[in-house]
Amino acid sequence: MTLKSLMQNSRVLSVSLAVLICGAANAKQLHLKSGHIALQNKNLLMQLQEEVQTNYYIVQFKERINYSLREKLETHGAKFKSYIPEDALLVEMTPAVYNTVSVSMSEEVEQIVAYMPEFKISKHLSPSVFNQDQEIGLVVRATSDEDMAEVLREVEFLPDTRVVDVDGRILIMETKFSQITEIAKADGVEWIEQKPQFEMAYMDFGHQEKKAGMQMMSGDYSDLTGYESGTALMNFPAAYRRGLTGKGQVVAMADTGLDSGKVGGLHPDYTNVFKGYAEGLFSRSWEDPQGHGTHVAGSVMGNGAASDGKVVGGAPGARMVAQGMWSKMMNNLMVPPKIGEMFGRSYSDGARVHTNSWGSPQNLGEYSAFSAQVDDFMWKHPDMLIIFAAGNSGVDMNRDGRIDEGSVSAPGTAKNVLTVGASENLESKGGIQRKLKELRGGADKWGVEPIASDTLSNNPNGLAAFSSRGPTSDGRIKPDVVAPGTNILSGRSSVDGASTLWGAYNEHYAWAGGTSMATPLTAGAALVMREYLVRMHHKVNPSAALLKASLIHTTKDLYPGQYGTGPKQELPTRRPNVHEGYGKVDLANHVLLDYAYIDDNAVGLKEGEVRKVDMNIQRPSRMIATLAYTDAPAAASATKTLVNDLDLMIVNLQTEQVVFKKDSVNNVEMIEGTLQPGKYQVVIKASRIVNGKQGRQPYALTVSAY
Repeated sequence: MTLKSLMQNSRVLSVSLAVLICGAANAKQLHLKSGHIALQNKNLLMQLQEEVQTNYYIVQFKERINYSLREKLETHGAKFKSYIPEDALLVEMTPAVYNTVSVSMSEEVEQIVAYMPEFKISKHLSPSVFNQDQEIGLVVRATSDEDMAEVLREVEFLPDTRVVDVDGRILIMETKFSQITEIAKADGVEWIEQKPQFEMAYMDFGHQEKKAGMQMMSGDYSDLTGYESGTALMNFPAAYRRGLTGKGQVVAMADTGLDSGKVGGLHPDYTNVFKGYAEGLFSRSWEDPQGHGTHVAGSVMGNGAASDGKVVGGAPGARMVAQGMWSKMMNNLMVPPKIGEMFGRSYSDGARVHTNSWGSPQNLGEYSAFSAQVDDFMWKHPDMLIIFAAGNSGVDMNRDGRIDEGSVSAPGTAKNVLTVGASENLESKGGIQRKLKELRGGADKWGVEPIASDTLSNNPNGLAAFSSRGPTSDGRIKPDVVAPGTNILSGRSSVDGASTLWGAYNEHYAWAGGTSMATPLTAGAALVMREYLVRMHHKVNPSAALLKASLIHTTKDLYPGQYGTGPKQELPTRRPNVHEGYGKVDLANHVLLDYAYIDDNAVGLKEGEVRKVDMNIQRPSRMIATLAYTDAPAAASATKTLVNDLDLMIVNLQTEQVVFKKDSVNNVEMIEGTLQPGKYQVVIKASRIVNGKQGRQPYALTVSAY
């Protein structure tokens, strides 16, 4: 049977691959989204590889992979593309190089597997005789930016196929299901998935439900308590008292636009907006005819001018670049395919924090091609922290009284971004004040106690029921943090026809809720924290990893949540967990960093190297150590996304006891606990560096003992 004949029938190919599976029980697997395979039938494997026309192969090693094995491959002429778990590399090799590697590295290599078309196609795309003529939008990811030209040459003239856009190694195209396998045959294609539909992470309960649940307020600010904006519960005032308002920092926001879309003619709270871009399809303006973006912007850096300082965003001293993605033609949010270019424009304007209250609830929890694209941008721009909403797919469909897991939206599933879930604000009058079971769809989504009778903003120690929970599909902890996201008061767009979201307070402000609202508040905290690191710790240009580590380091654990303890307690374990991540952002805790050890290490560690930090503890102390690093983007075809692996440990030098955070899944690690007087070491070990920067992995570490 030839590979050509196999490719004519995807079912037969799957069966044939199944024949290759298994053998020894301890055989290594290749963890691909198309299936976990341990290719053991060497004869059939050889036949398949002889027939396939490709220069791309997965080289799997017998021992744990290390950087020297990659270097040895490259000295023979192989071109590294990406890491494939377990202990494998996707490489490009000519026939001559293939033959050389097969012979000269036979002692190190477990197997060499042709990177076959079946490996490249998402399991959610199933071409068949029933859908072959159906049109579909695809995201095609090339193995590298350089390989995109070859991919284009091979696919752009396929029948019934149209190239929509190209951004680096991402190709957006429209085609028919019948062409998916043909596209996968193109050398240089790493991964194919359906084009996602992005949406705002705003929780829309519908007009009638909102009207029934809304409480009328004065609109003259006399009935405000100070909790409305959400900043009080995050303890922003503690930072303000030290003069920290985000001054000197620049933030970018990609959303539905911002008010009138005219610098100098915006809502009174947005005088620090100095530039805007029209990013939406066929848009010429960055105005906000929807209302969502204006609300988001206010939570980031609104200065409260219209309310005499009563409704203020997180970082009123910061400046903003607005990027409007609303398309009037489509009457919807239209995320540009070239999101790397979008991030790059605001980066060039000085933005080092970028907030995004949108995502795709398609294939929840998966590391998508867009997730990889965002990780790639941060890998290349390590001083820009990109923040994404976790999404609003939190439901209790198994009806056990606890929100189900595994519902985070992409690109919030990316490794390097700070992903934000929603906790509850403290607001009993404004916005929507109904029991969850009474809201549209509430009886189905949240119909079991104690969730059913809960309201949206009555307990600041609880999470919003709609907030998406982790883990990601490969087991990573997401969201990273939470912030208030229910009944938040912020700016209202003045554009005719703009939505009042969860209801208008007056002409300048409106209520809203969702992880959309938690995300910009967290962006405000990031700006204040960045100013703190620059001013107090003299970090001229702190990395995104340090900013992420610092925000996580100072969070507040919400355990056990709002329903107490017992079988239905909201948070089953202390942090980190897949409900709150590392906890609620809390700027009062930034004082933990005043005398902390902070290492923003841009050089990083080579594989096998360790970094030791001595600690002399004089009295019983609470200790927190937080490690974060911006990891290389993962192969979109792999089910495990961590590429470089750093591990964190605490060593008691007297007893030689080691607290070891052996984590081969996440690129954030935290150890916390009580230390008795004595001498200790905080140790970072580079366990695996496959795709480093000059063979090294940069990192950020914060350590506090108090």
